[in-house]
Amino acid sequence: MEDIWNITALVVSVLSVLLSLYALRQATTKNTSDMYLFFISQYAKEDMKLALRKLKDIKRGVYRLEQWESDMKNNLPKAFEYDEARRLVKYFYDTLAYMKLEKLIEARFVRLICLKKGAWLYLDTVEAMEKF
Repeated sequence: MEDIWNITALVVSVLSVLLSLYALRQATTKNTSDMYLFFISQYAKEDMKLALRKLKDIKRGVYRLEQWESDMKNNLPKAFEYDEARRLVKYFYDTLAYMKLEKLIEARFVRLICLKKGAWLYLDTVEAMEKF
């Protein structure tokens, strides 16, 4: 009789461990999905769209980096708008990179988010703006 209770206790313990592992896996998947949705919603906001358009102006040569630097020295509002766009996009992608490095978000989600054209604008323009 004692063996039956021991076996029953063992089975219940194993089921408890398996259920805990399953719950942990589901929670991790949900957190990753929530993180991905957070970054996509940040990317889709109107101020991010405007910031990316401003960086696109710089990339296309509509507003040249030399002009931006000169306008910054003269404290012109247009230069500060472009600087704010630079900061917003830089913060977004730096946060994404940091979270990936710290393994808080999976690499596949980072790749999905970076498939958007903003990642290339970040690399082409923000880095160039910071050299000035």
